[in-house]
Amino acid sequence: MTLTTRQIGPCFAAEVEGLDLRKPLSPDEVAAVHAGMDEHAVLVFHDQRIDDAEQLAFSHSLGELEHAIGTSLRAPDEVVRAVHGYGGIVLHDVPRRDYQRIEFGIGVDAAANKSLAQRGDLNPNGRMAWTWEVGYKFVLFEGALVRGNASDPLVYHVGFDENYRLVSTELHGEPVDSRTARLDFRVDILRLFQGSATVDMAALPDVKFDRADAALLARNFAAMVTPIRSDAVGQRVGAR
Repeated sequence: MTLTTRQIGPCFAAEVEGLDLRKPLSPDEVAAVHAGMDEHAVLVFHDQRIDDAEQLAFSHSLGELEHAIGTSLRAPDEVVRAVHGYGGIVLHDVPRRDYQRIEFGIGVDAAANKSLAQRGDLNPNGRMAWTWEVGYKFVLFEGALVRGNASDPLVYHVGFDENYRLVSTELHGEPVDSRTARLDFRVDILRLFQGSATVDMAALPDVKFDRADAALLARNFAAMVTPIRSDAVGQRVGAR
């Protein structure tokens, strides 16, 4: 049977038919698989009843195996622990492509925000959960405003579905296409108060229950996060 591919997504991914992964691949079949990956990035092989040894043999037939981190394979546990140790996030199973833009959310999406189920790092009994209704704080910022000899408490708890924000930013510099790719971002907390909306801490020292006040701070979410060039990583203190 001739190997064929059929695109299944609007941007990438294709189904492959006409290939039995239990059998050794011919040079033409290897070339066809590589061509499919070059064109579609992700190939799906349905109903392949193979064991670990057969999967490894298939992988070897495509070339030298790589120990990928945070790309098409899952990062080892020790890498995950190390990245989490400095406040980083590990993205698993990311197809290796030339990415020029990244989009992420600040907050908790509406479905998870209205659920009592524990999902990932969301803990309905944790400090980021509201105690007066079902939902989570997207931002928890507490401290003190010191002016001369006076010190006034500051409490900013921002949540509510309408304050979930998607942030999209271009990735300037080298393409993110290597198996050790790393992205660093600067998070400037001061911009939470000095972004598109200006918030006077002295006049508004407490935000928790008022939706209008919370929305005012949420307008500045996107301004807080900016990507850092790879050649600047390690030169800035507290940049992650």
